[in-house]
Amino acid sequence: MGMTMAERRKYWKKQVKSWQASGMSMRAWSKEQGLSEKNLSRWKRKLTAEASGLEEEHQTPPDWH
Repeated sequence: MGMTMAERRKYWKKQVKSWQASGMSMRAWSKEQGLSEKNLSRWKRKLTAEASGLEEEHQTPPDWH
């Protein structure tokens, strides 16, 4: 049975953090972990975009609609 979207997001968030903490290039880390560099790159962009979207949301004064 496949993972839900929430489970996939959690899994890839952990992978992206692990890669960033390693100090290795994305290609080298992906190869070492047996993961797709393309997937890691895609999830990094997706998670970064979500994080910045959330940050922007919090910066907007609550009375601005």
